[in-house]
Amino acid sequence: MVIARKCWDVLAKKTEEALQDQQVALNAVKSRYQQLLMDQTNLIRMMEQYQLQAQDQLRQLKSVSDAANFSSFLNQLQTLLNRVQADLQAEELNVKRAKAKLEQAHQAHQKMTSLQDQDRNKVKAWEKKRDQQEMDRLGLTLHQLKR
Repeated sequence: MVIARKCWDVLAKKTEEALQDQQVALNAVKSRYQQLLMDQTNLIRMMEQYQLQAQDQLRQLKSVSDAANFSSFLNQLQTLLNRVQADLQAEELNVKRAKAKLEQAHQAHQKMTSLQDQDRNKVKAWEKKRDQQEMDRLGLTLHQLKR
């Protein structure tokens, strides 16, 4: 008697869990990337507003220290923006890596599911063959009894 192997069920479930874990990881990386994009947009908007404000202040020429403060703050914003842009580039690589891992997990899951299906089909074919042999034996016995 041939029985479907339980190992394929376990392996298929394991690859499905790995696939789900990779999907969660990809979503987390994408979320971080989106947050960085929003941070970048906010920083750019803040810099633009502050530059307009600085230009108005420079027209009024209050003091040299005010102009230096405006300039220093803009430099700090630019440094922060550069850091966010570097983080965005790093996060883009993380997104690509997470997508590749998700694809690998998907392929592994498909492979295990396919092997699971093949094993079930083999069992069904064996059972069909066994049933046919039994029917042939019964038919032969019935034929011999009718004689």
